[in-house]
Amino acid sequence: MADLRRCRSLVRTLAYDLPAFDSVWLDALVQIGRLTPYQARLLESARPTDIRVGPFVVTQRVGGGTFGQTLLARPIDTDEQCIVKRLTATERLTPETIERLEALVARGRDVQHPSLVAPVSGFWAETSYLLVSRYVPGAHLGELLIRRGRFPAAVVWEIGRQLAEGLEALARQGLVHGDIRAANVRLTSGGVAVLTDAGVRPALDPTLTMHSGLTPERYDGIAPELVGVGGQHGVATDAYALGCLLWQLLAGRPPFPGGDPLIKLAAHQTRRVDDVRRWSPDVPAALAEGIARMTSRNPADRPASFAELLSFWGPAGRSGRQRLAAFRRRFDTPARSQATRRPLSTTTRWMFLFAMLFAVSGGVAALVSQGARSQLLNWTVSATQRLGADNSPAGQESEPAEHAAGAAAEATGNYLTLPPPDRHGLVQLDSAGPYLARELTAVGALSIVGDETVLPQIVVVGQPFKLCAESITLKNLQIVTRQPAGESPAGLRALLRTECQNLTVEKCSFVAGGWKGAAANSAAAQNFAPPSGPALIAWKLLDSGDQRGGVSTIRQSVFLGDGPALYLANAVRQVSYENVLKQGPGPLVQLAAAPAPKTTLNLKLNHATLRGAGAVMRWVVPGSGDLSSATAERKRGSIQIDVNDSVLDVASPQAALIELAGAQPKSDWLRWVRLTGESSITRPSLDVAAWVSTLDGSLTPLDSQFLEVEGVTACEFRFAGPVSERAVDAEVREADAPRRTAALPGIRASDLPR
Repeated sequence: MADLRRCRSLVRTLAYDLPAFDSVWLDALVQIGRLTPYQARLLESARPTDIRVGPFVVTQRVGGGTFGQTLLARPIDTDEQCIVKRLTATERLTPETIERLEALVARGRDVQHPSLVAPVSGFWAETSYLLVSRYVPGAHLGELLIRRGRFPAAVVWEIGRQLAEGLEALARQGLVHGDIRAANVRLTSGGVAVLTDAGVRPALDPTLTMHSGLTPERYDGIAPELVGVGGQHGVATDAYALGCLLWQLLAGRPPFPGGDPLIKLAAHQTRRVDDVRRWSPDVPAALAEGIARMTSRNPADRPASFAELLSFWGPAGRSGRQRLAAFRRRFDTPARSQATRRPLSTTTRWMFLFAMLFAVSGGVAALVSQGARSQLLNWTVSATQRLGADNSPAGQESEPAEHAAGAAAEATGNYLTLPPPDRHGLVQLDSAGPYLARELTAVGALSIVGDETVLPQIVVVGQPFKLCAESITLKNLQIVTRQPAGESPAGLRALLRTECQNLTVEKCSFVAGGWKGAAANSAAAQNFAPPSGPALIAWKLLDSGDQRGGVSTIRQSVFLGDGPALYLANAVRQVSYENVLKQGPGPLVQLAAAPAPKTTLNLKLNHATLRGAGAVMRWVVPGSGDLSSATAERKRGSIQIDVNDSVLDVASPQAALIELAGAQPKSDWLRWVRLTGESSITRPSLDVAAWVSTLDGSLTPLDSQFLEVEGVTACEFRFAGPVSERAVDAEVREADAPRRTAALPGIRASDLPR
């Protein structure tokens, strides 16, 4: 009651002359610090009782996964914070799993090390099983890596020593960690790297399968021997994961980047991790050699224990903690600009010289003499003009700065610098460019907006255009690669790589250099999917457990390329296409994950045109397990595709309307896909569903009895012109199909970028 009395004046201010709704009182309690924003949202939700979990009061959601949620909480009778894992996937919490968790808790209580956190208690609370561990304040290494890029070698070395000591203490209790990754390591303000969730993953999932439901980044440190049947966690697998983590901190990216779990697992099993000095040349030899030993594909070549690694590297010490503490403090303030100081030009140096001579030799008398002062100023101006004329090429009049920069970029292959976001997260581009793509990061929203009269061009060379923010908006842009005709961008997996919760694209064009158009389909063998080029947009969620995120709207945009228009590393909530053109043999959407149980991925097309393109949706299914069991419906969510006033010119027989991809054909997966349409058309000879083999690229038609398709008319239709980069050529001129109105389906070229 005392808290409510404290809020009265604040509520009167907030409500003014309106009724004081419950939400106003909750806002007031948040402002006085009695509730957290997360608690206020819970109390306003349909399940306000979720604020209480067993004997704990929840204060914040930390994360989540297929088994449940990770929560920051406190006991009801104290203010001491702790971490509570609320495991709610009761069908996976078998007696064997609970037995492993209880054994972990019993042994974990004896692990006392500052660099390690293991569960200290576990018990049932109604229908949930709770695992409790101590709370470690501080950002995790994944967050710090995104904010500032790769770490200094001395910092990584100390992190490696501290974590190795913690893992050695864990091994002495007969336990393994099993989930070593950047998001599970927190760096405290005191300079201690702490490895959390020790032993939890092996207890929940002792055997790695594609049905584990892990996000792609959780495969970054999977040892080769864990891939397949019978692989067990041990010291050798923890050593491999630690080596991959240190490699990532030094290089700024995982050893095998990408969003497809199958590709990651295949890489760990068949490829050797590069010497980290190839990506970070300043790494000391001893550190690089230690990482190379830990990441060896042969377990026998790795350190037999973490004590052996520490004997090679030396123990962690006080000076190392001080170094980490100083490194951690750098993240408490905004990054300083690293721009180099430009040397003074010849003209400026002469100006300073004249000013100094005037001040020294003129004195007070010269200042009194108006004539002398005027004469000296005239001399200075004329000298400046003369020196300026000597510096300009051939003594000609210089072009305006904007045109000169653009001309230089075009002539020499140089590019304009893409400016950083302002304090509002906005990057405004007023010049046509071309700009060189570079990594941009913002806290909150990031918007890159071009002048619609010039459509600024951003060129991708070598590495993807990487953007990271809570929400990302792109408007009036051209994002392209420049390759010789007929050549794909070598080694490039995506033009644009985004990490965000929500993505908006408006009036943009994406062109992968060397896209082959219709030629790729005609040259491809029958019943084989054409080789795929880079994804035009690759999207990964910052937090796949956030139920409010995962929405993308793409409107009035063009995608030209041999790869997918949109690659989804996570199953998002909704993707909407409005007046969008996709040309090239890649699919419109490629999905690399299964929707979570009881969720639906919604794909909406309105006035979209696929011309000579791949599937509307290619789903890389995460395994070939038994889907006919009684619990199959609860194992994954569904995909709903709505197609209105659209043209689906899918390049059969090298593609189908809906494609599943994997090692072995499995038509049962189609039962989770539904496609409905209205006033949309496709070709009569099109296969509705097919399986794309990830082994040889072969395309096998699937029995579509499991797939619900309605509202799409198969008919003959004609485009306005041949396949080209001109959107107007992709408008439909004739269609032998019933229509509600005189308007033909497909794009409206006049509204697309030219």
